[in-house]
Amino acid sequence: MTAHVAILLPHYIRLILGGKKTIESRLTLSPRPPYCAIAPGDRIYFKASGGPFMATAVADRVEFHEDLTPTKVDALKRKHNKSVRGDDAFWQLKRDSRYATFVTLREVKPITNADAPKIAPSRGIAWFVLRDDGQNKSIPAPAKPHVTLPAPRLSDFITYDRLTQIIRESRNEDLGPRHDDITSRLLVPESRAGSAVMRSRAVGVLSGAALLTDIAGTYDPNVRVESFLNDGSPLGPGADVARFSGPLRSILAIERVALNFCTHLSGIASATRRFVDEVAGTKAKIYDTRKTHPGLRELEKYAVACGGGCSHRMGLFDAVLVKDNHLAHVPLGKLASALRSMVVQARLCAPPPKFVMIEVDTLAQLREVLTTGPDIVLLDNMDVPTIRRAVELRDRTAPHIELEVSGGVRLKSVRGFAKTGVDRISVGALTHSAPALDLGLDIDA
Repeated sequence: MTAHVAILLPHYIRLILGGKKTIESRLTLSPRPPYCAIAPGDRIYFKASGGPFMATAVADRVEFHEDLTPTKVDALKRKHNKSVRGDDAFWQLKRDSRYATFVTLREVKPITNADAPKIAPSRGIAWFVLRDDGQNKSIPAPAKPHVTLPAPRLSDFITYDRLTQIIRESRNEDLGPRHDDITSRLLVPESRAGSAVMRSRAVGVLSGAALLTDIAGTYDPNVRVESFLNDGSPLGPGADVARFSGPLRSILAIERVALNFCTHLSGIASATRRFVDEVAGTKAKIYDTRKTHPGLRELEKYAVACGGGCSHRMGLFDAVLVKDNHLAHVPLGKLASALRSMVVQARLCAPPPKFVMIEVDTLAQLREVLTTGPDIVLLDNMDVPTIRRAVELRDRTAPHIELEVSGGVRLKSVRGFAKTGVDRISVGALTHSAPALDLGLDIDA
């Protein structure tokens, strides 16, 4: 359970205490707490703006909304205002909001400052998420993580035998040739049973939960895993991911490897989701690359899918991608004929490649390549004005061929690329640079 401090006008707190206001709402231009930072069962302390704490309540139901328009805000007003108790001025002020959180309250009771947590000055912030020590902390803006995407199937990315091999190698790396956890052996009785909960400590998107049962089974078939969330689910601070129950020594041995997989893969899924959200409303889709960590490519590409991204080729074996180094020896005047022959041969391969893609880095090369019939042309390290011209050229001469942008794509620049009209944007940073998402395993019994 996470605790929160909500700061609002005393009038509204009195409505909450009188049972007339049963939903606390927050509508904002940016995704700030409590958006995706609160869950059912969390406790809220209500403090008057510029005054004392007056009430506390427990979150019963939580509802999130994104991509709001004035029309959608009006619809939310009609749906919730009997419980929100906002006046016309309130809703007029909120009509341009993009994000909304509605929290249904239960177990409301009055309190004084003596009953409330100690917090630092608010400095204009109207909602805090509290740390375990009671201090207010800032929560990073989530990348719309409350929207749960359809979960990809792990088996579409990796075979069971390959997954088992990776898990066993990770176990053996940690436990050594004797499969020994010295510390637990010395301190924890062999007969001691226990349980532990894997819990999120940050905002993001989950990936790796589908591995947990196999991880536990590789260590000890007596450890039971109860999953609370599927991969692709949104995470906020305090969200429970899964519970491990069984021999405590085994749970302690499992802890680091399970967290290593889940923090790494969830970090990739979360980074991917930020890019996916940045290009929302355009035709462009976000793709991964082969810039993955050795031995983890299948799982990292699965994590990209958990975040809403798309999988490029798995390796050199399943698709054709002609890069500049392949063509360094071919003069521009002979480029089209050489590539046309290659495209024909590629389509005759058995099994056929997933796609035929050709990389270009100039508009002159693009003109030639568009005549050769590939599925996709990769625009390498082009700036936005040049990409716009490339899209115009493609639309005039070969509208059936997709264009992909690659090279130098950052979160702050990806929307500019997407708005040019390209079909695909590949981002190596999704897998080679995504920071781990903060998860922990807490022993609770």
